[in-house]
Amino acid sequence: AAALLELRLARRRLHTQYLDLQQAESMRKLSAALAQTDEAVALTDLDANYIYVNPAFSRLFGYRAEELLGCAVRILMPEDEALAGKTVLQTTSQAREMGMFDGEVVRRASDGRLIPILLRVSLCHDEFGSATGYVATMTDRTEIRRFEAALCDSEQRMRNIFEHAPLGIV
Repeated sequence: AAALLELRLARRRLHTQYLDLQQAESMRKLSAALAQTDEAVALTDLDANYIYVNPAFSRLFGYRAEELLGCAVRILMPEDEALAGKTVLQTTSQAREMGMFDGEVVRRASDGRLIPILLRVSLCHDEFGSATGYVATMTDRTEIRRFEAALCDSEQRMRNIFEHAPLGIV
């Protein structure tokens, strides 16, 4: 009976070790995927302090990960909050109430540049359903804004040509 109990305990330990290895492998794959994506990704605690930023985030905003860890996300807010779109409190409040925030905002890079971004913030939960922090993805909209402005300019030029044509356009 003691040998059977010992065998069951050994089997349980092996199963636990196997699950731990599976979880470690999943975490390694997730970490590699986050490091390789072109989307800027950040994780924060519930107080909106950075606990992780991926390399794309560092490239977009010009901060090394070590510079941001433990810092409040307010570090990216423009000095003139009217330019920001939504504040940190507004985005995290909406993420808490609705489970996510999705909108265009403006944030400031380390060199002072203002960057229009599509920001998606989701509330993270642990295995017991308790809120643990936020995950945010950011897409740089600078090029899209340039294309939109160029399209508006082109449309305006065409409108001017049409409106000022002496004989009309058929």
